[in-house]
Amino acid sequence: MKLLEKLKQFMAAQKMPTPSSGPVVVGFSGGADSVTLLHILHNLGFTCIAAHCNFQLRGNDSQSDEAFARSFSDRLNLKTECIRFDTKSYARQHKLSIEMAARELRYNWFNQLQQHYGASSIAVGHHADDSIETALINLVRGTGIDGLSGIQPVNGSVIRPLLCLSQQEIEDYIQYNKLSYVTDSTNFSTEIIRNKIRLTLIPLAETINPSFRTTMVETMRHLGESADLLSDYLQQVKKSLVKSTQEEVRIPIEELRKHRASVTLLYNLLKDYNYNSRQSEQIFRALDAEAGKLFYSPTHCLLKDRTELIIRALREYSSDIGGEVELRIFPRDDQFMFSTNPHLIHLDAGNIQLPLQLRTWKAGDSFIPLGMRNRKKLSDFLTDLKLNRMEKNEVKVLTDVTGSILWVVGFRIDEQFRVTSSTKTIAEIKLKKTIKL
Repeated sequence: MKLLEKLKQFMAAQKMPTPSSGPVVVGFSGGADSVTLLHILHNLGFTCIAAHCNFQLRGNDSQSDEAFARSFSDRLNLKTECIRFDTKSYARQHKLSIEMAARELRYNWFNQLQQHYGASSIAVGHHADDSIETALINLVRGTGIDGLSGIQPVNGSVIRPLLCLSQQEIEDYIQYNKLSYVTDSTNFSTEIIRNKIRLTLIPLAETINPSFRTTMVETMRHLGESADLLSDYLQQVKKSLVKSTQEEVRIPIEELRKHRASVTLLYNLLKDYNYNSRQSEQIFRALDAEAGKLFYSPTHCLLKDRTELIIRALREYSSDIGGEVELRIFPRDDQFMFSTNPHLIHLDAGNIQLPLQLRTWKAGDSFIPLGMRNRKKLSDFLTDLKLNRMEKNEVKVLTDVTGSILWVVGFRIDEQFRVTSSTKTIAEIKLKKTIKL
């Protein structure tokens, strides 16, 4: 088939492993995409390990999918690995959405299988339409040029050979080879943002441009190439502008200002140190401020000095806030455990802008209580707790330099600052006994 030749050329162009590179762990849900991926790689001569995750989210359907996965790979005489996850418990424990919990569980296990089998790579079944959806999701949420380039064909040891194929081409392959597959009913739920884009937004766009999918693929390719050019340019700028030693990185402020689009340039220089776009803009606005202001990312501390920006790796930081709250910032490791002590909380340090302030709450204060999606007036929150007027008057809040409430002290943190699976640096905040709860 021409499709196989197209895929072989794509894999070669993206420098993906060949059959002689060793085994490949293939993410195998049993859906049309993963069935096509496993069938093609097997026919191309790869030694495939079919890896099926049962997230136990759809009752009997989950068990049926697992049985199908075993049966299908057995017919191809392939090694099959299956695992069952208590996804809901994991999501609750790690304060993740079900979707993010499943993703984390899946890739952690794939990595374990790769090491166990000495596999060259982990192959997953994302195709061109998935890449379009990802770019649109990123566009809706806000992103840069990289986010508009769609899904990358190679990301570390993870490869996506089907990115050169459309969903229609995959369906044609399935039909031509008379392959069976399973269908996940949740794929049709518009409660999930990806489904909403696939089922609603893309068909609407196709009423304006019937070739929308083809146009998007071409646009993403151009943006990806532009991103590569930008990367080359940034490497040249770094060599001439950034002064690095083992201990620190220095960026001369006046030299930075001479460059066009210096705000964007600063962001691209700082994202290597895990500063986000909002922080980069704050740092840029502070270039004319007095020397001595500090900015923290999850992994680094930036000092705005008189003539330079000085960046150092974050090891550990501690201070007292108003003599009543103690703050400690430290890198997250595998030993980290959430606090169950109401006097001790953990937040994502990367989302916090120091310095912090402890103050009595006031009318008009609002925050997003942990576990909720919408903002709530603090007065209503305290009323829900059934506090009397005297008790309400004693409540204090901890805010960062932006004025955002991080913690209604002793009661609830803000959802926006919770620790997630992507948190790299922890802010541990300890309440001292001088505050009455």
